[in-house]
Order: sequence, then structure tokens, then C-alpha cells
Amino acid sequence: MPLTASVGVAHSACGRGKTGLTKAIRALPGYVHTPILAMTANAFDEDRKVHLDAGMNDHIAKPVDPEKPYETLLGWLEKRCN
Repeated sequence: MPLTASVGVAHSACGRGKTGLTKAIRALPGYVHTPILAMTANAFDEDRKVHLDAGMNDHIAKPVDPEKPYETLLGWLEKRCN
């Protein structure tokens, strides 16, 4: 099952780019504060800004240390709980 389907987002939302997909997820009941992390090979500050401006919480550039996504997501989940 695609990740987008697992949160109830139609594939048509995926064609709207980063902003459209993030907005579609945020519009779902109960997902307003769900952490959304971008993982991309683009490591420039401009790339990070594009993802943050799209409404994502964080940006992780590849190559990724396997622990980095977990640490980043846990940090956002802890913020969400507090």
C-alpha cells in the first residue's frame, strides 16, 4: 500500500507536488499536527526551504544515517505530545 493511501490521501493529490500533498494530509481529520518529513538527495538550503515552505516539519538529506529519520521523527513526536 502506498504511504499516501495509508493516511487516506488520493493519488490525485500526489500530482499537486510537495505543497499539494502536504496540504492534503494536513486537511485530514486528526492529521493537522502529524509530523511530515522530507527525505531527498537535495541537500542545499534552498531545497530545505522549499520543503519547510510546503508545510513539512523537517528535511533530511541523503545519504541518510539509518538512525537520523528515527531521531528526527521522535523529536517531532515529542514536541507534539508536549
